[in-house]
Amino acid sequence: ARHMFAHNSTTVEMMKGVKACLASDGTFLVENAYAIETLLNGEFDQVYHEHMFYYSASSINKLMTNFGFELYDIFFSEVHGGSASFFICNKGQRPISSQVTECLKKEQELFVNKDTFVEFKNGVFELKNQVNQFLDKCDKNGDTIAVYSVPNKLFTFLSFTEFPLNKIKFMVDTSPEKIGKFYPNSNIKIISESELVDKDCDVFFIGAWNYKREIIERAPSLFKSGTKLVFALPFFDVVVV
Repeated sequence: ARHMFAHNSTTVEMMKGVKACLASDGTFLVENAYAIETLLNGEFDQVYHEHMFYYSASSINKLMTNFGFELYDIFFSEVHGGSASFFICNKGQRPISSQVTECLKKEQELFVNKDTFVEFKNGVFELKNQVNQFLDKCDKNGDTIAVYSVPNKLFTFLSFTEFPLNKIKFMVDTSPEKIGKFYPNSNIKIISESELVDKDCDVFFIGAWNYKREIIERAPSLFKSGTKLVFALPFFDVVVV
């Protein structure tokens, strides 16, 4: 289950199905955004309606124990700003990797430390200040603003930062289901990449910041020279094309 397990609100029913289907020596693989990365990197925009749960190794292991399973290995990747692949088996069927043991220990230390959550809160509000300070500079410079890529998490970002929607000229996305539609509660139209040719804009806020590397690689063919690309997360960064 890749990036869908946390979208399901009926976890108990789903796990009953896994229990019925998984062979005694089988492996159940779950990949989701890793809650610890979300927390430590201040990725607050991961919190939106489709994400019912935010899994760490500790919470996954506890859940699996309730159904006679156990977490025996874990693999980390950069997907979605930091993801974890949890390898799960029937209890006692496979040796527990040292990575799992170390990960559970580190998480326990993080969760009992209140500073972990205070720093998350402070970091999120600091980012909000950075965004608004940057917008003030844009106003002074007379810069026009648009958004490139419109994932679900963009709504969380714009809402929390109290981003003035009237400053956004348009949004761009590659999904056919979104092109031609309008951003919620606004008159901001979502256009295709091909329509960018006829658009002039000084600043683009990037919604899908987790694709930063790919977007920067394509930037010269998408945006005019001198355009500023704002990647607000996991840390505020402005890249000039």
